[in-house]
Amino acid sequence: MELTEVTKEIGKSVIEALEADTESQKLDDAEHIVRIRGIVRAIAAFLEREKVASKRRDLLEQELKAFAREVFLQRCQAARAVDEDADSLEEDGAGGKYFDHVYKHGREPRR
Repeated sequence: MELTEVTKEIGKSVIEALEADTESQKLDDAEHIVRIRGIVRAIAAFLEREKVASKRRDLLEQELKAFAREVFLQRCQAARAVDEDADSLEEDGAGGKYFDHVYKHGREPRR
């Protein structure tokens, strides 16, 4: 397996572990997403130091972000299934928009 594939699989494992750990760490969603963004950027920086071509780094960074977004949305959906009265970030694509905003800006959207 080549370096980018190994790195991608490690990145996915870290993202899954952090997602599973969110409850015990008492992080709100924005803090969690910013933490994930830091991990993804650190992986991209590692690949840059290893002289991996920028197109491959960018693609891997996009794949890891998309993976993290999907795992986040699955958690939102599972939380809603448990508590029907809970605010849902999954309705009308709100969860994806929320994730994208926090990932890009590092903070929650203004209300």
